[in-house]
Amino acid sequence: MEFNFFPDRRLTMDAWSDIISHLKWEDVTILYVNPEDLAGLGYFIEKAYNAGISIGIEQLESSDARSYRPALGKLRDSGKLNYILHCEIDELQEILLQMQQLGMLTANYNYFLTNLDAATLPLQQFSYGKAKIVGIQLQNLQHDVQNDEAVLKTELALIADAISMLSNTLKNFK
Repeated sequence: MEFNFFPDRRLTMDAWSDIISHLKWEDVTILYVNPEDLAGLGYFIEKAYNAGISIGIEQLESSDARSYRPALGKLRDSGKLNYILHCEIDELQEILLQMQQLGMLTANYNYFLTNLDAATLPLQQFSYGKAKIVGIQLQNLQHDVQNDEAVLKTELALIADAISMLSNTLKNFK
């Protein structure tokens, strides 16, 4: 018997699509860094398209040393306002910081963060520009396993849940 605590990719993308629809975004641009980041997004793109949402896709190429400013500047000048940031957690904070520096975190802009660990970042520094930044969080960051100094990444939190479930199951067999 096998249990998988990590959410099914399609269910996660269903949630993304539902959130984008609920926010009433008629058009959205998916921003990604690495081509591997796009793997498996076909289901989401098809679902969003069927919901009447226009989807654009843009790669955030870095000119040097993780500088995404040239690509972000072009996006800022395009007039697009709704973005899905689909990237690794170590890139996310740097991209948001550079967006802030370019004036892309103001009240006109909307962002959906697909990384399930986004809530582990200090995002409050990006709240002053009034951009709407939303995402999905699987874990309760107030849970007693965690503390303010060490927030578990989603994968580790799911492993902790699995171990806890196994432990409780074994106790019940006694």
